[in-house]
Amino acid sequence: MKPIDRTPGRRRLGVRALPMLLAGLLALGALAGPPGRAAAPAADIFTVADLPVDATASNAVAARDAARLDGERRAFRLLLERLTLVADRGRLPRVGDQQLTEMVRDFEVANERSSGVRYLATYTFRFQPEAVRALLRDAGIPFSETVSKPVVVLPVLKRDEATVLWEDPNPWRAAWSDRSGAGGPRGDRRRPGARRRSRRAHPHRRP
Repeated sequence: MKPIDRTPGRRRLGVRALPMLLAGLLALGALAGPPGRAAAPAADIFTVADLPVDATASNAVAARDAARLDGERRAFRLLLERLTLVADRGRLPRVGDQQLTEMVRDFEVANERSSGVRYLATYTFRFQPEAVRALLRDAGIPFSETVSKPVVVLPVLKRDEATVLWEDPNPWRAAWSDRSGAGGPRGDRRRPGARRRSRRAHPHRRP
């Protein structure tokens, strides 16, 4: 007779149960949308969110403008790296500050802090998709706007003759938990206290 684990709140996952569990997870994934549908709108690809900025200048206004411009440059670089292949990183096009500013559709500011000479904040930049596409096409650099669908990872540990998933200890599951908790790309969510600004609404932006 097969022994039964009677530990409260714990069940051992047999090898034969794995196909059923995987089938259930695949069914849940199918409910999220048709196979050809991306997990997020393609327009989100052109948004770089939660970028910290920090600049010091002769006064608070100059520090704010310097921080925003530095944020635009770094966000644009991140966007190009997101759209292109690693092999093409060395020949990504360079743009001037004026052209870069014109390619920003709008931006969002949160967590602003400033002193007489320093400015800190968190920015979200939304770039003009057509302008970015035209820039890469003119440079002859291939790019992709495909948004990958979420992937389900089951940290199943096979130890001796037992297969462990939810039970402890499972160092494989613990490693994946630490990895997912470390943070990663976050979606474009409006944060409490965040302010969204368009280019036209800010005459202080560089001409």
